[in-house]
Amino acid sequence: MNIDHCKTFNALGDYLKEQATRTDLKQDECKQLYSTLEERCQRHYLNGLLSGHRNWYICEGTSAVFTYLYRNWSYQSSLKANRDYLMEIADHLQQDYFCADGPQITVQEITHILSILDKRYDFSKKVLGDALLYLLLPNDAHRTYDALCRPYTTPDGQWTCDIILPHIQRDTKTNPGSILLHELGHLLNLKLTGSLLVLPELFVQLDGLMRTTQTAGSIEELSELFAHLFAMTMLRQPELKQYDSYPPIPEATQAVFIAYFQTLLAGL
Repeated sequence: MNIDHCKTFNALGDYLKEQATRTDLKQDECKQLYSTLEERCQRHYLNGLLSGHRNWYICEGTSAVFTYLYRNWSYQSSLKANRDYLMEIADHLQQDYFCADGPQITVQEITHILSILDKRYDFSKKVLGDALLYLLLPNDAHRTYDALCRPYTTPDGQWTCDIILPHIQRDTKTNPGSILLHELGHLLNLKLTGSLLVLPELFVQLDGLMRTTQTAGSIEELSELFAHLFAMTMLRQPELKQYDSYPPIPEATQAVFIAYFQTLLAGL
C-alpha cells in the first residue's frame, strides 16, 4: 500500500476503503505502510526539534494525511484487526470530510501565534511539558466543525491533543488565528482537568458571579466559553491583535477573565 497520491483526507478514506476490502490484502502490506508512516512522522519530529520548535509539529497537505493516519491507527498483530482499523478510519474520513480549497491559516501564521504565546507565557513548556502538539491543516472541510481538538495521553501519562484546522465552512467571519487560539484554550482546559468536559472550579465560580452564561448553561457551553475567553485574553497581546475578530464583551467581564487567565498561566 502507498498513500503518497492521497492529497486529501477524503481521498485517503477512499483509498483505505479500497485497500481494506481487498481479498488479497496481506499483513506484510499493513506492516510496511505503518512502518513508513512511523518513519516519516519521526523524521518530521526531528526536523521540528532542530528548528527550535520542540513541542509542536505543523503539517499540511500530504503530510497532514499520513500524520492523521499514523495518529489514528493502532497497528495490530493480526490482519483482521488491521483491516477493521483501516475500515473504521476510512468510514470516518468519508463521512466527515469533503474536498475543499485547503486551510485559511498558514504554517507561518501558526508559528507566529505559538511563538508569541511561548515568549509571553512559556505556553508550550507549561501546558505541553514533554508532550507533542500536532497541528494538521488538511485540504478538506469538515461537515460539522471548523476546527477540532482531539485529546490524547502520552505513554507517560501526559495530556496533549491533535488540533485539526480544515477549510472553514461555517464561521467565516472569525479570523482563523482566533479559531486556533480557541482550540489552544481547549488544550489548556485539558491540561488543567484531564477532560474537555470538566472545567476548573474557579472558572465556573467566576462565570456564575459574572453571569457570563445562563444558569442552565451546559458543560459543553462552559467548555466553549473557557476556550473563547482564553482566546480573547491572548488576543490582547499587541502582536496578536491582527487576528482578533471577536465581538466585544462587557469591560468588567473582560477584565475579570483577563486577570484569571494571566494568573492561571503564571502559576503553572
